[in-house]
Formats: sequence, structure tokens, C-alpha cells
Amino acid sequence: MNEAETRAEHIDPALAAAGWGVVDGSRIRREYPITLGRIEGHGRRGKALKADYVLEYRNTKLATVAAKAWDEALTEGVGQAKDYATKLAIRYTYATNGQGIYAIDMETGHEAEVPQYPTPDELWAKIFAEQNAWRDRFAAVPFEDRGGYFQGRYYQDIQHMMMTSFWHPDGTPMSSQQFMEMLFGKLPEFFHNEAELRTIWSAPDTRAKLLEALATEGFGHDQLAEMQRIIDADKSDLFDVLAHVAYALPTVTREVRAANARVHIHSEFNDRQQAFLDFVLAHYVSEGVEELDQKKLTPLLRLKYHDSLSDAVADLGKPEEIGRVFAGFQKYLYQGGA
Repeated sequence: MNEAETRAEHIDPALAAAGWGVVDGSRIRREYPITLGRIEGHGRRGKALKADYVLEYRNTKLATVAAKAWDEALTEGVGQAKDYATKLAIRYTYATNGQGIYAIDMETGHEAEVPQYPTPDELWAKIFAEQNAWRDRFAAVPFEDRGGYFQGRYYQDIQHMMMTSFWHPDGTPMSSQQFMEMLFGKLPEFFHNEAELRTIWSAPDTRAKLLEALATEGFGHDQLAEMQRIIDADKSDLFDVLAHVAYALPTVTREVRAANARVHIHSEFNDRQQAFLDFVLAHYVSEGVEELDQKKLTPLLRLKYHDSLSDAVADLGKPEEIGRVFAGFQKYLYQGGA
């Protein structure tokens, strides 16, 4: 019996009997890509490394399984199983030939043959003995299930994985949850409370410095934008990603933020300034917080005043006054309660 037959006739049924791919919130990821293969020159790569199985529950990768053919020794796949677990930073891994199951705890070093796979809840309880509020929030995010065929929402093939996955410094991928937990642990280094985050984010210069510092630590714009999609906040602000991760705040759409800000704008600025800020807000709602960068001020003025900066100055005042208006109104987008 070859490996493919062993998987179909023995390994897959054993996993299903333990609830994997059956229990709500669990799924089996087959041929899960780990590395893309060594670059060999002339645009070619070596063979990609894939895990035979990754067992996932509540949006969290809990274990890997290395499969071998029925006639091979039970421990034949141990080295392969450990390699999977090491590269994916997963604690539990299993080697199997369909006849038996050899379990390995990468944290304690304990290895032994076991009679069956643990259920998703049993493995979750072994790994996460202590409650973690952030992990539980992330685990509640639903994943796509298409007719019983489980496939990662953001990892549908290797090419897409390259664009939307997250990577450790050594080049191995990390899960969205791992990225979020890393971000959760790092955010206190950048701001100490919700009020400080709002203050920093309310001004273009301090917001830019924060984003630059986050990018230096591996939390760049593309990664934060991907998190934005994962928490279903495409129409919100990157501020909402940070506030949601750090303080579990509900997300607010850019449209709602703009509507709240207009209440203050109409009482704080003159009619011509209001008209310009309404124009800016329309771009913010449509495109995102990048439209509020200081470097976007001149392009927005050119767009609003048909490429005539002299008309903008005549309408809105001296350049320094325009700059104060542009930067000053932004705090109304991020006031407490929004």
C-alpha cells in the first residue's frame, strides 16, 4: 500500500474519528506550504517544503502530521514531523504509517506511541491551559467553509500566500494569529493607553512616526492592511486595527468617523475651509487614512483647485494656515467614542 492509499484508507479516517474536519471550527490542511524552495538561479526554485497535514482549530494551527506508507516503520517520519513543527513553530507533531501514531511534544521533548489522535478540544486544552483574552477574540473569527472543503481564506495557493501571509525573520511563515499576538505584545512599546494612541494618531506627523516605528519592527502597512481585512474592517481606518488588537475596541467605518468630524468642522472652520475639508474627507472615506498624510496636502489642493495653488492660497489663506487647518481637523476623526 503506497502513501496515497495509506492516507486515504487509514490516516484520513483516523483524523476524522478524532473530530478533525468534523468538529465545528476544526479543519485539516493537506499539503500545507511551509517554504517556497531554495532559489537555484535562472529564476528557478528547488522543491517547496509542504507539511502532509496541518491540524487547525479555532483559527489556530495546533499540530502537524507526517505521513508514511503502510509498510514503512512507524518512526520513519519522525524527522520530517519535527521539521514541520520547527519551521511552523507548532508544539505538537505526529508521525504515522497508518498502522500507528507516534506523538512528539516539541516543548518537553516527550515522545511516545499513542492509540489515537487527540480531539480538537483536547489538543486545544493541552496547549492553552491558561486563558488568553486576545487569543479567544481571534479564535472567534469565522473561516470559510465551502461545501466541506476547507481551505485557508488567505492562503489559497503559494502565490497568494506570498502576497498576504506573514513571515518570521528566518523566512518561514507565521499564522495571522501569531502575527496578531506579536503585535499585541509589542504595542505597549509605542503607546501606553487608548488616549495616547488617539493623540498620536490624530496628527499627521506623530502618526507617520508611529507607522514608521511599527514598520521597523515588522508591522508594516501591508501587514496592517491585511489585518484590516481579517477583522472585516476594510471600510475602517488602520487606527481601528491597532485599537482593536490593543484594547478590543469595536471598529468604526471611515464614513462614520467623517460624519462625526463634520459636526466639529462646521463649527470650527469658515465656509471655504469647510468646503476643502469636506473634499478631503470624501477622499479619506474612499481611499483611507493615507489621504490624511501631510505629503498628500499639496496633491489634494491641486486636485481641488484644478492645479492652481494660487487659487488655493487666495481661498484658504497662507500655506502655513492651510497646513494648520489640514492637520488640525484630524483630531475630530479620532475622539473618544469613535
